[in-house]
Parts: sequence; structure tokens; C-alpha cells
Amino acid sequence: PSNEQLAKLSVRTATPFFAFGLVDNFIMVTAGAAIEDTVGISLGLSTMVSAGFGNMFADGLGIGLTKWIESGADKLGLPNPNLMENQKKTRKVKIVAAVSGFLGISLGYNKSIKLKLSKM
Repeated sequence: PSNEQLAKLSVRTATPFFAFGLVDNFIMVTAGAAIEDTVGISLGLSTMVSAGFGNMFADGLGIGLTKWIESGADKLGLPNPNLMENQKKTRKVKIVAAVSGFLGISLGYNKSIKLKLSKM
């Protein structure tokens, strides 16, 4: 694949992962804090148990939101890398996709934490 195709793949992969990281982690932190401040106090749940329940809640919502996030990313008109089937199987493409997904979700996670902290 050309460098242009790899750049398009990177944008196309990172964008929905950014959105997912933003939504999933914001929900996880918000739900975990709400659980800890309400049910956690009355049942004596630790912060980690409350965070675990928040994560479970966010994961459940995340599964439902996946198609919505991907659909939204498609509507943005993100560049299509137009990779051939044999190109999709190459090590280089798999690495670019994995790194782009990791960076996207990491940036989304960091943004969600900043949003949450700014509201505190």
C-alpha cells in the first residue's frame, strides 16, 4: 500500500476509536462515580468495585453505540484508503490500523477525562 493509503487508513481507523474512547470512558467514569456516591455508600462498596460496575455499564452501552459511532464516522466523509484484499492482509496495514485505533481511543479517553475533570 502507498503512504497515502496508509494515511487514509489511519484517519479512517482512528476517528471512530476516538469517539468510542470519548463516550465509553466518559460514561464509565460518570457511572462509577454515581454508583460510588449512591449505592456504593449504602452497600459499603469500595471505589474499585464501583468503578468495575461503571465499566460494566459503559461496556454494555458501548456495544449498543458501536453502530451509531461507526455510522457517524461514515457520515463525516472520512477518506477511504481503497485497499485491495491482499493489501488488507499485510503486516504493515495491520500495524497501522492497530496503532491508529490505539491512538484514537487513547486520545478519546484523555479528552473524556479532561471533560469530566472540568465539570468537577
